[in-house]
Amino acid sequence: MHDRRADRARRGRPTIVVRYDLDQSDPRLVREIHAGMEEEGVPFRTEPAHGDHSHGDHRGNNDHGGEAAALAYAAAQASALDVGVGVDAHGTVCVHHAKLPPAAPVLTGPASAARVLGHNAARIVVGLPLRPLPAP
Repeated sequence: MHDRRADRARRGRPTIVVRYDLDQSDPRLVREIHAGMEEEGVPFRTEPAHGDHSHGDHRGNNDHGGEAAALAYAAAQASALDVGVGVDAHGTVCVHHAKLPPAAPVLTGPASAARVLGHNAARIVVGLPLRPLPAP
């Protein structure tokens, strides 16, 4: 059996993992997510997706939130803090927890909510109440 915790322990410092689609061309979006996590004082690391983000129930899913959720789920699995953020090519941002099913992310929102979603990813780790997402 694959020991996920042992894999994460070998990777070093506990962080939230942010995975983004390489086709997501606006670096400001990922910077906003980072800013939200920094403001909460929670460490993070960023990884580009390598085309393997279709996972489980999201395989072949063409809705924008599906790819972001798959990226976020994979990021949460790779995170020693069990929290991951995914950003798809359309700018959809998703926050996931490793103990939730792949198709059940904690939060999904548009690029305009990236900073708040970064805050909320960090707040899940710290155990603080989540901030409301801005109205569309």
